Amino acid sequence: MQETKKDKMVPLLVRSTVGRELSSWLDIPACGTSGGVLHAWDPLVVNKVDELVGSFSISVRFVKFETGFKWMFTGVYGHSSPYTP
Repeated sequence: MQETKKDKMVPLLVRSTVGRELSSWLDIPACGTSGGVLHAWDPLVVNKVDELVGSFSISVRFVKFETGFKWMFTGVYGHSSPYTP
């Protein structure tokens, strides 16, 4: 999820937003009423191997238990501003 607008994600809020199956998550809190990133996954389907949480992004490396397939997922959200060279 991008722009959660939440300064704190708690289990009840995550469950009501993404469901019970996605019971593991990482998040970046919002600043005031803007921003925030939430990554949620099912720990019975994938294993989180590594994570990198930045100011505006979350990257998570996963391995699927059943097949061993590996991949990385990155979510980015930041305020928009005009480009000025």
